[in-house]
Amino acid sequence: MKSKIVFSTISALTIFVSTFSTPATNALKGESLFPYTSTVSDSTKNYEFSDLKNLKIETDRLIITPTDEEDRDKLSEYLLDKEVTKYLDPTLKDGFETKEQALSFLKTKGSDEFDYTLEFTVKLKDGAAPIGKLDLSLFKKLGSSSCTGVYLGYWLGREYQGKKYMSEAAVALCNEAFNASDIQALYIVCNSSNTKSIGLAEKIFDSIEKINSNTRLYSKKFEDSGLAQLFLSKFEMFRE
Repeated sequence: MKSKIVFSTISALTIFVSTFSTPATNALKGESLFPYTSTVSDSTKNYEFSDLKNLKIETDRLIITPTDEEDRDKLSEYLLDKEVTKYLDPTLKDGFETKEQALSFLKTKGSDEFDYTLEFTVKLKDGAAPIGKLDLSLFKKLGSSSCTGVYLGYWLGREYQGKKYMSEAAVALCNEAFNASDIQALYIVCNSSNTKSIGLAEKIFDSIEKINSNTRLYSKKFEDSGLAQLFLSKFEMFRE
């Protein structure tokens, strides 16, 4: 399964795109559950995390694009399903009663918790309908370290779960953020009873490690207070 990664040429990224001096070329980035090709020609450049805000990714089945208001309107409908929201946030045990409440949550989630959040919508290629969401939220300090990392959040509408859509989307997005930007660690937190999400997190990390087989990466998983916490880092401090 292959995907291609392109950058939007809207004004916010004009200077960013102009740094590509040669035509994009496809180069397979290792072997993984979801191998993909990148159209980013300058693989040695270390971009700022915020420069990825207009990143667009295409896989065999999906399109991953920056989230806009039209996307949020559709995504909010999925959040009226308690099976979708029960693991999304500890405060959402009773779900949302109205679409307006769900929209408000989508617009404000993460705004006060992290230094910077990039929001991406997962869409089907055959119709480009939004089916779920990915968030990469930047934190500049992890515990007592000064490690720059991102927290990954993800969810899908119930009817699209169990089809490996999120694995396909998250592996491509996370690997590109991990390699094209200055990110040093990936961090995923799941409810300990949410075995499907924990399994997906492990699959994402395993795929990224296989893609980056020439780079030494360190992973760690531990559980505390009902949460499963998983790390993937370029630093040995996370080695088990």
